[in-house]
Amino acid sequence: MLVLIKGAGDIASGIALRLFHCGFRIVMTDLEKPTSIRRTVCFSEALANGTATVEDVTAYIASNPKETLDITERGYIAVIADENAECVKALCPDVVVDAILAKRNINTRPRTHSHRRRSGIHRKCRLPRGHRDKPRSQPRQGDT
Repeated sequence: MLVLIKGAGDIASGIALRLFHCGFRIVMTDLEKPTSIRRTVCFSEALANGTATVEDVTAYIASNPKETLDITERGYIAVIADENAECVKALCPDVVVDAILAKRNINTRPRTHSHRRRSGIHRKCRLPRGHRDKPRSQPRQGDT
């Protein structure tokens, strides 16, 4: 399963590590010149150095969406300079995680390619309309 993470700073890198260890293929996007502060724990350093290693997991810079897929298929994390995550159209990831910690007010609302947003995670599936409004058939454990 391919996961695209918008952002490659310390928080995004922590998310990437967790998902990578769970077996997901990871592509990360960031600014061409990242504004990360804790650089020793950021995969965004791959954009400056060509490669970055955090907790024994290595990320490589990619110059285009096809190269990101090649990197992830070899078992590494791919990082691409793509401020607006335009590569989403070419990659068609299963999940898009918005992990941008903006230093200024930017528009990070979901675009038309995502149908559902929950806790910063965009999924490509549609849930039935009003699915939350339906009463539970049985009370949850602990409800009386």
